[in-house]
Amino acid sequence: MNNIINNLYSLNVKMISYAEASKDQSLIPQLRKLTLYPRSGMNYELNRFEVISEYREINASIILSYYQQKLVGWALYSKEPTDFLFPKHDEYSPNGSVLFEVFVCPEYRKMGIGSEMIKIAKKKAFPEKLSVSAWDNKSIKFYNRFDKWELNKL
Repeated sequence: MNNIINNLYSLNVKMISYAEASKDQSLIPQLRKLTLYPRSGMNYELNRFEVISEYREINASIILSYYQQKLVGWALYSKEPTDFLFPKHDEYSPNGSVLFEVFVCPEYRKMGIGSEMIKIAKKKAFPEKLSVSAWDNKSIKFYNRFDKWELNKL
């Protein structure tokens, strides 16, 4: 427990709009590199947003997590519908919830970084729930730490 608290002093987590993130020429490529798979849901959404943003504003934000000034995780907070096929759900539609996808570099997991991003997202989304989709047993275990009323599991 002490280790997590000490590590949080070196953690800087901030939320910015997708529009702000897309103006930074180096940020989106950094975010893409942080996800495990080029065809991940997060990369899929970044591709869609890039196309859609040419003709309208995107209703989404990016949560950035820096540990000792190094970008080690990010989350997508979106009120945009998507046709991405989640493992246990066909599509997501923002009916009273917010799509939330999170990634933390494996070597920085179990330090409270993902939980901090969820706290920020839950605070912004309230009274709506965050809709999440677990990809593997580790992410299922992570999301199961939160009460059902906090998260809507896709």
